[in-house]
Amino acid sequence: MYTILYFFLYLVSLLPFRILYWLADFLYFVLFTIFGYRKEVVLNNLKTSFPEKSQQEITEISKRYYRNLCDNIVETIKLISISKSELDKRMICNWEVFESMTSQNRNGQAFMSHQFNWEWATVICNWHSPRRFTGIYMPLTNKAFDKLMFTIRSRANMKLIRVHDMQKEMASLQNQETLWGLSPIKTQVTLNEFHGTILCIEKQHF
Repeated sequence: MYTILYFFLYLVSLLPFRILYWLADFLYFVLFTIFGYRKEVVLNNLKTSFPEKSQQEITEISKRYYRNLCDNIVETIKLISISKSELDKRMICNWEVFESMTSQNRNGQAFMSHQFNWEWATVICNWHSPRRFTGIYMPLTNKAFDKLMFTIRSRANMKLIRVHDMQKEMASLQNQETLWGLSPIKTQVTLNEFHGTILCIEKQHF
């Protein structure tokens, strides 16, 4: 199952971005308009989070959410084959943070906000980090998709640790040169609200 899935998605990943985003628009139409995938859950969560919003505003936010979700899906598929130079063109990153970390001989933690495609951020950080990028992840229930995501996320020699093994593995890596990657934020945070160093921002797709 994994081999078939990987081969098919690898071929899809070779498509130009413009066509991939067309596929994302079609996927949005299927998920949101035709099947209404988890739409009731999304709408209820939005109403609870934003009680001051009108029904029209809630619906508009939900549409933007589904569009962003579908864009993230095709962008993650693209990671199967995308080159370092191609990904560099699509991310604005503050690599001076790494230089400061290296000069002080310190390890660090990179927090991936759910504001953009954090899968891109994990791969590009590992390509540029002077320390081995180590990510904490939650295994998926479907074994084929879990292996696929493991393959994508472990590009460029990234080390992945299951959340269940985090305590044991982190203790063994304390004295090694490591940059930890975490995705703990579940709410939208603007740049003005974030207190810390912005490392990477995804450019508008084209």
